[in-house]
Amino acid sequence: MTYYDELGVGPAAAPVEIRRAYVALARRHHPDAGGDPARMRALNAAFATLSDPERRRRYDVDLRSADDAPPAPEDRHRAWPAGDGAGDVDLSGADPADLLDDTPFGPPAARPALVAVPPGLLALALLSATLFFVFGHPALLAGAGALVFFAGIATAAVALLSLTRGARTTRLP
Repeated sequence: MTYYDELGVGPAAAPVEIRRAYVALARRHHPDAGGDPARMRALNAAFATLSDPERRRRYDVDLRSADDAPPAPEDRHRAWPAGDGAGDVDLSGADPADLLDDTPFGPPAARPALVAVPPGLLALALLSATLFFVFGHPALLAGAGALVFFAGIATAAVALLSLTRGARTTRLP
């Protein structure tokens, strides 16, 4: 069964048609709605491949070569070389393109510079409180309190930023 059959669309389907078919099938077969998890995984794999133009092109080339039709001349250099059978691993269900795309394997984090802001503010607050105890100036203690307050806000902002980036990467196009 091809990915096109899985989604119930033809090979000439437009990206909008593919997305509509996926959304309709996902609503029906999602495990939270009582659907089969294996069917949902198959739908996700089909949509991930057919919604990305480059991966779809490579998939179409592989389909043509599976039908014993020679690939187009411009696609010959992209074909996977045949192994000699010695120590080959069965990767029939794997898609090597999954390793080459920019999709993160885990939840995306905020930029490293932003993640360093809350601890930096807390370090400045600690320094300000220490200077208060050394010099006894009340403005240093007020500054330490303000820095702790802003460190809390910065921590919440970094967490929300990480969550919104995660939601953007999982949202349907």
